[in-house]
Amino acid sequence: MSDSDIVLGGVCSREGKDCYVGDGGTCAEGKDHPTECDCFKVELEENTESSELKKYGIWWSGNNLGIQDLSRIQARGESRLIGVFGSHDTGKTTLLLIAYLNYIRRGLELTYKFAGSKSLVAWENLSSYLRLDTTKSTFPPHTSRQSDRVPGLLHLSLRDSESNLIDLLLTDAPGEWFTTWSLNSKDPNAGGAPWMATNSDMFIITADCNKLAGENRGKARKELLMLIERLAPFTRDKSTFLIWTKSDELEEKPIPEPIKSAIVAKLSRNMSHAKQYEVTIKNPDSVTNLLNDLLLDYESFRQPIIVSEPLVNNSSFMCYRGSHA
Repeated sequence: MSDSDIVLGGVCSREGKDCYVGDGGTCAEGKDHPTECDCFKVELEENTESSELKKYGIWWSGNNLGIQDLSRIQARGESRLIGVFGSHDTGKTTLLLIAYLNYIRRGLELTYKFAGSKSLVAWENLSSYLRLDTTKSTFPPHTSRQSDRVPGLLHLSLRDSESNLIDLLLTDAPGEWFTTWSLNSKDPNAGGAPWMATNSDMFIITADCNKLAGENRGKARKELLMLIERLAPFTRDKSTFLIWTKSDELEEKPIPEPIKSAIVAKLSRNMSHAKQYEVTIKNPDSVTNLLNDLLLDYESFRQPIIVSEPLVNNSSFMCYRGSHA
């Protein structure tokens, strides 16, 4: 369909009772994919642009962008697809929201200045959880695992010191995708993880300091090491940052040295070019500085285009090009 796209969705009749596949758990019937289960009812939901959007030729709605929107963004100039990888509840969505809120709060003070977004509705819906109100602020909800094969894309337009426009497309995907993909790259429940690994221009890998220092630190360490190994072939010659999230908790509860040493050693062996960064919600600048360094680091990986003039004639007379040579 030219003006609409079909999104596969559905609901499990046992959801919330003894089946938690919608939240990234396993199927109660033991099926590899929800659509194989008799309890899962597939619904085809048709999303169409409103008549107002069509009337004025507006192709975006303000919600998360999809793969069909990539060509529109990339056609207008420099763009970067930043893949954010990490297990469940390692701070991926919160990391993105801190960056967004700091860009709009700091305005013209930052090196890369906020210049708009095609996904403002999505940003605002998520950031409402982090904004203080008369009661309290909370963290954004868990990004649920759906049957989509491509992650939601959050868009930021930035301008550098010379007013050049740069479009950032940041992936917001459920952590269960990456855990599943790390175990089996061909597992259908890995969702859009393979697509992200193949198409990302830059990579962010989140390492949760709180988890790595907590009771389940062994599991958290194993998941992170497996993700680094699986992702390594895709990051060659591309900017890659390992982000230690919730780093403000390191003073009270440091990561055991053997665990951190194992992670750093694995990173060094598999992604020797990767850089490490500590971020915290208490210091929003740490996140925008991260993106700033990521963009600068990206430039170092760009290969120059060498244009050589064809040799037409060896005569010095034929080589003369006038006063403008």
